[in-house]
Amino acid sequence: GGKVDSRGGPLWAHLIPTPKILPQLREWFPRGWITGWKYEVDGLESDAVARGVAQMSGAGSDACVVNGPACGTDWIWLRQNQAAGRFESRAALLQALVDAVPR
Repeated sequence: GGKVDSRGGPLWAHLIPTPKILPQLREWFPRGWITGWKYEVDGLESDAVARGVAQMSGAGSDACVVNGPACGTDWIWLRQNQAAGRFESRAALLQALVDAVPR
């Protein structure tokens, strides 16, 4: 308890994996519109997109936004049974996400 002395020497963190929440969302919200996010550092853009598609399949989500160094500076929005969208700005991506939310 209390504050850790930053002059007390090296500190080590033990990271414990936690369950993924995204795959549970479909059960919790069966009629919800669920979008995942995939930040990819390694590989080609095609690899990142494939991992986004796999995430949608595994999680039962409706869409996935893929970004990170593997995608350059763009965001790629994948949706079930629709062509991928490419966005060069956060504002354009966010507007597309807002516009797609069923009302």
